[in-house]
Amino acid sequence: MTRPDEPFHPTDPFRSTGPLRLSGMVRTLAISLLFIVPLVLSGCQSEPTMSEPKVLKVFGNSYEFTTNGALFSVVRDDVELELIDMWEALEEPLKELQQELMAEMGDDLNAVPSKEMIERYENKLSQVYQDMLTGPDAPDVVMLDFETFSRMAKAGLFAPLDPYIEKTKFDTSHLVQPILEALRDDGDGTLYGLTPSFYSEAIIYDRHRFDELGLPYPQGGMSWDELLDLARSLSGEKNGRPYYGFSFGTSYTSVDVVEMVLHGKQEHISKDETLQTDARKKWWGAFQTLIQQKVIAPPLMDRRYGLTVDDGGDTPGSRAGNQGVVIHESRVMTSDDDTSTPVQEFSYDPIADDPFLSGRSAMQLVRSFDISWLMNMENEARYRMDGAPDLDWDFAPLPSPVNGGKNAILNVGTVYAINASATERDLAWEFIDFVHGERAAQANAAADRQFVNEFLLYAEENRLPGFEDKHLAAFWPDGAAVFRWGADGSDDWEILEEMKKAFVKMVNSGQDPGEVLQTLDERLKKQ
Repeated sequence: MTRPDEPFHPTDPFRSTGPLRLSGMVRTLAISLLFIVPLVLSGCQSEPTMSEPKVLKVFGNSYEFTTNGALFSVVRDDVELELIDMWEALEEPLKELQQELMAEMGDDLNAVPSKEMIERYENKLSQVYQDMLTGPDAPDVVMLDFETFSRMAKAGLFAPLDPYIEKTKFDTSHLVQPILEALRDDGDGTLYGLTPSFYSEAIIYDRHRFDELGLPYPQGGMSWDELLDLARSLSGEKNGRPYYGFSFGTSYTSVDVVEMVLHGKQEHISKDETLQTDARKKWWGAFQTLIQQKVIAPPLMDRRYGLTVDDGGDTPGSRAGNQGVVIHESRVMTSDDDTSTPVQEFSYDPIADDPFLSGRSAMQLVRSFDISWLMNMENEARYRMDGAPDLDWDFAPLPSPVNGGKNAILNVGTVYAINASATERDLAWEFIDFVHGERAAQANAAADRQFVNEFLLYAEENRLPGFEDKHLAAFWPDGAAVFRWGADGSDDWEILEEMKKAFVKMVNSGQDPGEVLQTLDERLKKQ
């Protein structure tokens, strides 16, 4: 069984040789979606007209275009939607840029592009986007990933949305406010785009364990110190095995969580940074102690780096050492021939090796697109496990980072914006208004209700059957910020990998955190 580590986003299921327009079959599907729930036609609908249909040009991927474009076409059948396929438009420029980057890196397959090379690549790619958005075939609506959207907004390529919101009295009170605020903050106070969906992180906890011990449930506003004090009170033994107060789940290493504690999210490391800080020494030491004291479940992902602390489970993934690591042959392409090289792949049982699902941890880090996975696995556990734990879930927000910054846990999906060079600005806003309004949210929620992957910006449609007593708003707490890949020049995976190996070695050997970090600093400076 394969665990979905990231939400599934098909980017280009419908290839086209020219402008993509909506087919009758897709429109029929959209009509059925719009009317499977009781909806009232909004001001988006217009009177039929005999004049030539208006053309709204949309720049983006065909999946987003087909999904939301089909819904819009039901209420505005006098508008012809035309897709400027982003991947087709970028195919040749991307190929040229990649060839240029590879030529600069040479033939070394293990070579990693420098920060300067990446910056030059991104600047050239930004220029490609600018040329597309300002050229003779400029689109009206632009749909981009958040990072690209943010760069283009700062370059002045999008029209502010606030005048349209005010003019049409678009009700933003129904939207998830932290997402709205984060998008506005990214525009230095001006809103340039909206996203219909997002995903994020929170803490899942078992109310039964708290009730048994008479302890208060975790709440928003708690510090990491307070959360771990609570974890100490929750830990102990259960059925002759260790019972943990907190778990990092099946997605995070200890170093990931330390950086989350320090900054609000991982990936905040740069080559110029000194790793041996007082804060990092404190939290490396705290996690080392809490793992050894069996307050924190030995992180499953740390086993990829050789963790030898047994967590009391019965499967290869849970036992000490590298018993959960398997070797398989992988094909590596070179310029001359094909070669095989052994690659490590981590294998674990999605139920028995999950501390929370197996009833061995009171609290655990969880991602929003893990919810369906957890629901399915909990149901499966009842058939597979004798005495499967009876869990009573709820969610709580993550504590804020210790540096006093915002908790950057909000990962936005595709951002919709109005091109500043648009011919049909008002119609572009009408499209964005509809996509982020009640009708589209209800239709998308009805279609996606059985598989929770992302949350909707339209907050009221995030209600899930059977989740009426769950605090889903824990996934979008006040004060949260949009996460940026490589924020603060930090996206240095090599250093993070070295840190993860060093942390595990420290836990296995009992070394002093300060000495381990100092040694790591010295070694990295020599590279």
